[in-house]
Amino acid sequence: MIEGKQLRNNAITLFESLVPIIVLIGMLSLNVYLYGDESLGGANQFALIVGGVVAAVIGMRRKISYDKILKKITSNIESTSGAILILLFVGALSGTWLVSGIIPSMIYYGTKLLNPTLFLPATLLISSVTSLATGSSWTTSATVGVALIGIGDTLGVDIAMTAGAVISGAYFGDKLSPLSETTNLAPAIAGTTLYDHIKYLTFTTMPTYLMTLSIFFILGLFISTPQEGKMFKNAFDKKGLAPENLSRTLEDSGTVTSALIPWNTCGAYHSSVLGVPTLTYLPFAFFNIISPIMTLIYAYFKIKIKYQKSAKG
Repeated sequence: MIEGKQLRNNAITLFESLVPIIVLIGMLSLNVYLYGDESLGGANQFALIVGGVVAAVIGMRRKISYDKILKKITSNIESTSGAILILLFVGALSGTWLVSGIIPSMIYYGTKLLNPTLFLPATLLISSVTSLATGSSWTTSATVGVALIGIGDTLGVDIAMTAGAVISGAYFGDKLSPLSETTNLAPAIAGTTLYDHIKYLTFTTMPTYLMTLSIFFILGLFISTPQEGKMFKNAFDKKGLAPENLSRTLEDSGTVTSALIPWNTCGAYHSSVLGVPTLTYLPFAFFNIISPIMTLIYAYFKIKIKYQKSAKG
């Protein structure tokens, strides 16, 4: 009885849960307003720390122990360590490729082998294969993405279209590669296995990818020669939906759309690496735009919706 009462007292209200998020959004908005492009230089990190401190204070006010808060912080850092390591290595890899002449060589031979008509679908395919092999959309943008932007510019292809093709291909592999941190994280949160998640993810990903490839092929014909999972887990369980539905939705709606938001780390990163503003390549990142729409269509018409065995019975 005492333990149950203590748990009720420790329960954090919806308003208290929203306070750190509101503080964080407010500080980030103020930061962008005051510093503009310089906001990534350090002020954003300060805003994140303040948001974390506010969340910790609310937890302590609710009698949640310091050890429990510290353990949660540690587990969250561990879950993002893969992305942090990728960030560290991508900078070194892209710099090495540039200094050693790999990227200039790719631009030179790319202009000889590719023609403007097939350039956009080829860019999508090359980016897709690279991201599938590496499991990282960030690595893809920083390596072959930079080279493809250079090739497209030389061929006279619109730089925004090229960036959109790179982003679409990069996130195709980021969704399906077993090496991707988001592809490993989504099933872990939803409670399913990695390969069941990937198998179920292909039902929405492949039609989206084929549509994207077709759009880029059509666009190529018109180019002139010189042109968060935990929140919804209980809701899915109550509906009797298998965890594969949630893990697929997390990837379809969360992973790919992150690159379309200018103030998101993914959007800021790809924009910085490719040298193209997020809102400029957004209209041409067809894969990223169509993915969440595709999952809504599948959900509405109940296509490939898997139910829990107990719910079926």
